[in-house]
Amino acid sequence: MRKDKLAIVALFVLALGVVVAVRCLKSNGSPPAPPPLNPSTAGEYRGISIQLHSAHPRNPYEDYVEEIARTGANTINFVVHAYQENGTSNMITMRKDRGPNDDRIRKLIRLARDRGLRVMIMPVVLLDKPTEDEWRGVIKPSNWDSWWEDYYTFITHYARLSQETGVDTFAVGSELLSTEDQVARWTRLIAQVRGVYKGRLTYSSNWDNYRKVAWWDKLDLIGMTTYYDLVGDKEPSLAVMLKSWARIRTEILAWRNAKYPSHQILFTEVGWPDIVTAAKYPWDYYRSKEESPELQAMCFRSFFEAWNDQDAMAGYLVWEWRNHPEHHKERSYVPYGREPTMKVIQEYFAKPARVTTRPATAPAGVAGKPAARTVPAARTTTKRSPRPPASAPAAPTAVAPEKAPVPDPQADEETEDINDDMMTPAPPLDQPEN
Repeated sequence: MRKDKLAIVALFVLALGVVVAVRCLKSNGSPPAPPPLNPSTAGEYRGISIQLHSAHPRNPYEDYVEEIARTGANTINFVVHAYQENGTSNMITMRKDRGPNDDRIRKLIRLARDRGLRVMIMPVVLLDKPTEDEWRGVIKPSNWDSWWEDYYTFITHYARLSQETGVDTFAVGSELLSTEDQVARWTRLIAQVRGVYKGRLTYSSNWDNYRKVAWWDKLDLIGMTTYYDLVGDKEPSLAVMLKSWARIRTEILAWRNAKYPSHQILFTEVGWPDIVTAAKYPWDYYRSKEESPELQAMCFRSFFEAWNDQDAMAGYLVWEWRNHPEHHKERSYVPYGREPTMKVIQEYFAKPARVTTRPATAPAGVAGKPAARTVPAARTTTKRSPRPPASAPAAPTAVAPEKAPVPDPQADEETEDINDDMMTPAPPLDQPEN
């Protein structure tokens, strides 16, 4: 009898403990439930890029996909990498220790599609040990034939993966300025990619070099970055930046309308660092240590207001997403955690569709299935960094690697990535982050 009473008392105490715990969680404020998936249903690309730099199995790329899906974006751009030692190297390698393997990329693509996101893949070449003035825009291999052989292998590998997984859009390269006059080689590469991938094709040109790409007619979308000086010698203000964008927009559209009127423009890197020099030197996020998320937000607003109603625009990809624990201690392009910036981005993600965008080429089919014939609507159930102007590339600067959420032997490698893909002080050209 006594044992029965003790058992009853024990059960009562346990139940009481559960009730108290639940009430404490409510009163102390448990983590709020994540917002519902609600991606933009606009036909144009309203997306965010994420660089796949780490091979560590616990690097939270899946979490990043979930976070991006909850911003209201309808597109995610996975940036994958291959490496060459420096600007004169003839060899490009896809390193297994510097990015997720193909199986994990397949799972990330599947997760993104399940969350209602259109998917793009953008392969990028990074330099492991660049000399003072080197970045991928000024490479000069001693043997171009050897370099192109490796580059073809790199690009067609991810083109096949993109076809297999139903990726909607594929970039054949990014900011390879010194190669862009090799028209025959680019034409051959694009033809090879067309042979294995049936979706839309683009290329990410540097913001001040898009006119020099003579093979836009071989692609479906004109891709370009947005790292313009928007203020000159004036104090940053929305009015000043809108005036600059009006001039820039007029120049871009006049060129496009004259040369490639059937091609829409995809802004492949839309981003500004959260510092006081963002509007003047958007390609250099180490120019100042003084933060200004308000200026970062204003830069985004100026872009959206200048371009949001332009039928010539296929869309834009925000550069870039990351959410490491130490992220807020470092200056970067990442809008996550910058409330003023995220408020502006999400405001424009939620805008009504401008027009129904019908691409020249349908998205790739999955695993042999025929491709869809229209732009995939988002499901309602939800440098790298810029480089300075092509005329005056900036020298890479050594920076501390961004800390990963878990111990990651790749920490030092990420530092190199930042230097390669990213621009440092110099006149307007493009610089990558990370």
